[in-house]
Amino acid sequence: MKRSVGKMTMLAFAFCGFTYVAGCGRAGGPTSTSVTSQDNVGSVSAALQLADGRSVNSASYTLTGPNGFSKTGTIDVSKSTKLTATIGGLPVGTGYQITISASTTDASASCAGSATFDVVAHTTVAVTVPLTCHEAAKTGSALVTGTLNVCPTIDGIGASPAEVQVGGSIALTATAHDSDAAPSALSYGWTASSGTLSSATAQNPTFNCTTPGTATVGLTVSDGDPLASCAATLTAQVNCTVAATTPGTYVAGDFHNHTTCSDGTISMQKLIKKATETTAGNFGLDWFVQAGHGGNGYRNCALVEDASLATPVYPYIPTTQPANQPPTTSPPPGWTSANLSWENSGVIVKGDTSLVSATFPTLKNMWRWQSIEEFQYPLLEYFNALKNYPLFMGIESVVPGHEHSSMSVITGQIPTSLDTTPVPTAPNSTPLPAGSPYTALGNANALAQWEYCFDRADTDTSRGAPTNTFDCTVLGSPNAADPSWSATGQKLIPTGTTGVGTKGRAKTLESLKWMAANHPNTSYYVPAHLERAGQFYADGNQGYNVEDLRDFNNTAPKTAFGMETQPGHGASSNRGEYQVQRNNFGGGVIVDSVGGTTYGGTGVYGGQIGGVWDSMLGEGRNFWFFASSDWHNRGSFGPDDRRTTQDFFPGEYQRNFTMVRNGSDKLRPQAIVDGLRTGNSFATGGQIIDRLAFVACVGKADAIVGEIAGNAAISKTSLTFAGCATMGEKLVVPSGSDVVIGISVRDPAGPNFSPYTFPNPSLAQLMINQPINFPVLDHVDLIGGLVSGYRTPGAADYAGEWPRNTAWLHADGTTPPDLSGVPAAAKNLTAQLLKTFNGSGATPWTPVTSSVDGTTFLTMTFRIPAVTASQYFRLRGTNMPPAVPFETDASGNPLADVYTNANDLKMLRIPCTTVHTAASQFDGCPDHMAVAATPSPIVGQKAVSFDVAAWSDLWFYSNPIYVQVTGSTVVAGVP
Repeated sequence: MKRSVGKMTMLAFAFCGFTYVAGCGRAGGPTSTSVTSQDNVGSVSAALQLADGRSVNSASYTLTGPNGFSKTGTIDVSKSTKLTATIGGLPVGTGYQITISASTTDASASCAGSATFDVVAHTTVAVTVPLTCHEAAKTGSALVTGTLNVCPTIDGIGASPAEVQVGGSIALTATAHDSDAAPSALSYGWTASSGTLSSATAQNPTFNCTTPGTATVGLTVSDGDPLASCAATLTAQVNCTVAATTPGTYVAGDFHNHTTCSDGTISMQKLIKKATETTAGNFGLDWFVQAGHGGNGYRNCALVEDASLATPVYPYIPTTQPANQPPTTSPPPGWTSANLSWENSGVIVKGDTSLVSATFPTLKNMWRWQSIEEFQYPLLEYFNALKNYPLFMGIESVVPGHEHSSMSVITGQIPTSLDTTPVPTAPNSTPLPAGSPYTALGNANALAQWEYCFDRADTDTSRGAPTNTFDCTVLGSPNAADPSWSATGQKLIPTGTTGVGTKGRAKTLESLKWMAANHPNTSYYVPAHLERAGQFYADGNQGYNVEDLRDFNNTAPKTAFGMETQPGHGASSNRGEYQVQRNNFGGGVIVDSVGGTTYGGTGVYGGQIGGVWDSMLGEGRNFWFFASSDWHNRGSFGPDDRRTTQDFFPGEYQRNFTMVRNGSDKLRPQAIVDGLRTGNSFATGGQIIDRLAFVACVGKADAIVGEIAGNAAISKTSLTFAGCATMGEKLVVPSGSDVVIGISVRDPAGPNFSPYTFPNPSLAQLMINQPINFPVLDHVDLIGGLVSGYRTPGAADYAGEWPRNTAWLHADGTTPPDLSGVPAAAKNLTAQLLKTFNGSGATPWTPVTSSVDGTTFLTMTFRIPAVTASQYFRLRGTNMPPAVPFETDASGNPLADVYTNANDLKMLRIPCTTVHTAASQFDGCPDHMAVAATPSPIVGQKAVSFDVAAWSDLWFYSNPIYVQVTGSTVVAGVP
């Protein structure tokens, strides 16, 4: 490497020598030890410069001489044009050497040089020191060694299969090579234009189809080369098609009711007959789940009331009857109430035993797990085969930490082998009545185990002995480490009062974990009349708050998929048995049912626009609306009386219409549970409608959407069209699209099941003369709200109870004008009434006559322009016009049912004035109606109450359709 060299020539030094240590200068002057620049020109501003213009500010020197003499110093030349100095005080001698070094101010060059001289006494010796200057190195060299890397190559992308239906998955494979296998192993990176990938970095991930259409999957393969251009890329396309839909139809059913197996007043056989047969006095449901409370009971519920209910396998035994009271006719010889018991029927009661009430202190209760396993299920399976009718078992569970829930685990129930096995014509070999007279092909063992493990009323610790060895452990849970764990019973049994609600709630979540882990597709869990027992209470077993519903759905989304917010007991003194000051939370804290009462027969969670249900739908959850009969008894009347002051039979008043896609197969429990889970269902009261089609479509004209809805309603099904979705489904649309809603309903001609023929007294307030048993649909409401995504557990908007008592339902029966008092967790303020359809006005429906059966369907459409945010739509409808006094407000919303609840005669407001004839209780206001009391303005008059109140005020509710807008919130809870 070459360096530039320069010479400094203007260098002069004078050295003053002496023998003794003395100064060099004027005689008698002071000794000088400093070194200064001798510049005869004086002080100048120019700095000492090299020839090329670089400057030197100072120089350093080192002097060495004889006898080890040494001296160093610096010479300041910042104001000099020469490098000169006189250095005194040097001992006389020979062989001195001076070395000088200096650097330029920019450090770009360094100078150095040396010279020798002798010092003579009293003489200044002039010494010239030649300095050589060298520039600092400005260039360098590099040793370059070339390395070669062969970039990777993608040989291909495999997709098997290349097309699946939405919800299906495709196995992706990557084939690639790197010829030099360097610098590191191959890595893989996947992307997808839609759908989801099981892994973005695996060589062979799985692609899941979530949206119809063509999806592009991209692959990048790298060998570790830092240059991005070395990575190989390749794309492939896969197709996600709309799932081929199994044909199905809307079928009506009920999953919450009671018999003598729990606290109902009629046998299973009689309830099956009333619910399923189509002859007069029966109600012709399409499917039926028999459920009763968990816990225990003493009555043999396989016994029947009379010979009309006898079958070859379950005959009538004259000395026994299953009712709570003796028969109305003279009892048969030897009949007593005790004949109803399991023990007096010769049945061996298993598990831990306990005494029943003081009425029969010697009779042992049977735990419900045994009743289900050995008696109830075999009877249902037999009647399923005998009637060729879809019957199966469920439970109304007594819920730890809460009140009740309708649930089932259908695993093992009603096997297909039943189709080809002859129905027995006689009891099995076990002598009656010691054991079940029918030997089942299937079983309800999973349901029985769940009841033993998780029902609050089942405190048995036998583990199902001697038949079973139930183990209630849940994978990944504390189990035995939980303080509530019973080592004997191998299950959680919360005890005490303080915190028992919180501990019970934890047990309920364990039950859902158990179902999700063991029976995810064969179970359902629907909180029943969930507003009735008030809000959740940490020190008791009360009601449900919105956070409970969220936690249930988060824990087991395929099982906990809805709520029974339209309760049974519709003819009771308090509709649904919801009541002001119904519940005692301890310490004298009296709490209403949530909302205080029902609203048009529906609890406040489902009946209030923008309330709890809308808050759940606003998250995009699969959480559906259900109704039930909750049949127990007729109150003041016998089971065959048309009047009731308590309950309606299954199918008599409320019905769940569920789309069950069974194709050409018969209705089976699995298809029914699958249908409930989809949310493709609607619930009705009093047969206000019996057909509904509800669709949302994109890219279609209004008339086409109306035709799609009309054809679906006429066919009693939901039709599958690209670009359309129905209840419980999700329609994915580009931002800015118009969405068209299509609705078609049938208000059935002829009478409903109401026995009353006089004019509806609620409508009579508006001078409308309409017989109660010929209700007319007045209007249909379209309700919608935005979807903002799942709320985060622990966040401020996740948990909160509905306002208690008069904070919601005021003493005069009114409610707040808005939801400002409702916590954020329990409301969705984007929910609103979007449109009301009726027979006239701004948005009328169009009557369409069916070419199939000649009946009339009411069809309506509504266009929502340029949607930019994900949202949902749902329906409700009623026979009540807006502004019916004490029934609806000016917008048509249902008012509190306190004005027709007979428990508080002072609040009754709607008179019933039609007088019945002497020969009938049905052609005028019946005698059992409540009479208003002071200060009611109709004091002394019969008032709308009990079953007349229910038949007067009818509602239906649909489940929602979700619309997911591309780029907006994903509706995560619905496929």
